Amino acid sequence: MTLRDKGPVWLLYPFDSAPRFRTELHYARSVWQLDRIEIAR
Repeated sequence: MTLRDKGPVWLLYPFDSAPRFRTELHYARSVWQLDRIEIAR
């Protein structure tokens, strides 16, 4: 997924929609950039 093809993609949680997403765990997970998606069969 190249920058030209709209990557890397950020994974973000809907922090405003529910209190359960406003935790250190969810904030830490949203920092990483997604550069590929692998689907196992």
